[in-house]
This record gives sequence, structure tokens and C-alpha cells, in this order.
Amino acid sequence: MPGRAGRALHRQAARRAAGPAGGGGARYTDYVRRQAALLGGPEGARLAAYWRSRLAGPLPDLGLRTDRPRPRVRRRRGDRCPMSFDAELSAALRRLADAEAATLFVVLLAGFYTLLYRHTGQADLRVATPTAHREQAAFSQVVGYFADSVVLRADLAGPPSFRVLVRRVRDGVLDALDHQDLPFAVLVDLLNPERDPSRPPLCEVSFGMQKSHRVRFRQARGPEGVSLFGLRSADALVLDLGDLVLAPHPLSHPTSRYDLDLQLHETDGTIAGALTYDTDLFDRATVERLVSNLRVLLAAAAADPDAPLSRLPMLTEEEQRLMLGWGAG
Repeated sequence: MPGRAGRALHRQAARRAAGPAGGGGARYTDYVRRQAALLGGPEGARLAAYWRSRLAGPLPDLGLRTDRPRPRVRRRRGDRCPMSFDAELSAALRRLADAEAATLFVVLLAGFYTLLYRHTGQADLRVATPTAHREQAAFSQVVGYFADSVVLRADLAGPPSFRVLVRRVRDGVLDALDHQDLPFAVLVDLLNPERDPSRPPLCEVSFGMQKSHRVRFRQARGPEGVSLFGLRSADALVLDLGDLVLAPHPLSHPTSRYDLDLQLHETDGTIAGALTYDTDLFDRATVERLVSNLRVLLAAAAADPDAPLSRLPMLTEEEQRLMLGWGAG
């Protein structure tokens, strides 16, 4: 549980135990009523018109090659493949983001788009991204299910250089987030795509960049203020909320909402995360190759962002030598 959400939950539980208060702060039911009023009014109509236009035209399947035929009905069985970028690559990607007035999220998403483009040949790509929906200060500390997903669509026709793609992605992300108040479930009903029980609706892949909150830990050794995403030994740390202490327990991830779901975070100057995948579709070795491809591709893009997407290498030097050896044989 993220530190801020954990503290908010504890405070609200403590207030309920103490009895009714006179302040009358915002509640989750207020958020629900606000959303209902928004969707039923002119703003809801504006949002619907935007998304009809943004997702107009054919919405083809991604076409990513799988290791096994797709089951007729998704079973959502998944696994996670951890990944990380070293400090040098992480710093280079931050510099590229700064140079293009973009965020690290945008640069990494551009890399994910490029990976998908190179493996599928599709220039019209859609990726879902999770959103917190806590932009209003009144709801920032309210406990409740605010999270949703936004569809990000990118045009890689050309193909452009990586720098140009970053600019396209930057503008597309800002535009989509300006229209994020239309819930994903409402969007699916609005567009009414042909339903396929073997695929998630609208997007087969997802990407997210989580904030790494710094929270107060008690630790037998080492400094306090350990990043939540930087935990290495869960049994050595407890989250101290004052009169409540929470001990972390590792959780498995046996499900996958998407074919591929890349979730990253930045902690202590390095980027890390995991690629969650549908085990009915992909072998572990395939996903490990995708992770390696992305790392090599992003390193090349950071070194030469003006190179066309089609020329960015995805194989390590050792893999390239191996392929050349096969060709010579």
C-alpha cells in the first residue's frame, strides 16, 4: 500500500473511531455525485465528442506475435518479468526528456511504442495508462477507488525519428489527460467496439510510471526514508504511521489484465519496474527478450534521438555477433 494512501486510510479510520466531527470534509460519495453530474451535463457531452473523434476509424488488433494461439476466452493468468536501467541510461533518458520539455513518462512511453512498432509493423498504436483521478485537492486524501485508465493513441507513420515521436507522444498525452474524466467503462460503451472475449477492450497493452513516494520506515539498520519501491528485504522494514505500524508482505501477481503491462518507477536516480505478461500467450524467455530489446532501443535513442525508429538497434552486441555468425554459417 503506498505511504500516502496508507496514512490517509489510517487517519480516516481514526476519525470514525473518535465519532462524528464538525468539519464535514469531502467523501467518496461526493466524488461519485460529482462524476455523475459531470457526465450528465455539457462537459460529459464534450468529453464524449472528443473521444469519438480521437478513437475514430478502424481500431485494429495489435498483432503482436505470441508463442501460443490466443485462447477463445481470456483467463488472465500472468507473471512478472523484473527490469531495470542503470544510472547512466536513466540519466540520459532524463536529459532527453528535459531537452524536449517532456517528462520521463513520455520518453519511456515513446520507447514502448517503438518496441511495439518494431515487433508488429503497426504505426497506429493504442496503449492504456492508469490514472489516479485525484487532481482535485478536496479528494486527494479521501479513501476510495478513484483509479481508472486512459487510452493513449500514437501515430508512428513515417516512421519519425525518436525525437519527433517524443514530441508527438508529449502532445498526445497532455491532450488525453485533459479529457481523462470520461471513465474507461463509459468510453467502451460509447464506442461499442466489437467484443472479443479473447482480448481486453480497446487496448491490448498498458504502460504506467508510478511515483515513488518516500515514507517513514523503522529499520533495524540503515537510514530512514527508504523509498517504497526500493524495498529489497521486506521483512527488515515496517511502515510507521505513529500509533499504527504496518509490516509489508510480498504478493505474487498471478493475473494479467493485458497481454503486456509495463509498469516502471524511478527510485534513487535509476529506473526499474516489471513487464507483466499473459502466460497463456507468452513464454518467459520471449518476455525477457522484449525487456532486453527495450533496454537496448532506449540506450540507442538516448544516444541518437534523431535516428529514425526503424534504425534503432534492439539487439545487444553479443546477439548481433551471434546473428552474424549464423549468417556466415
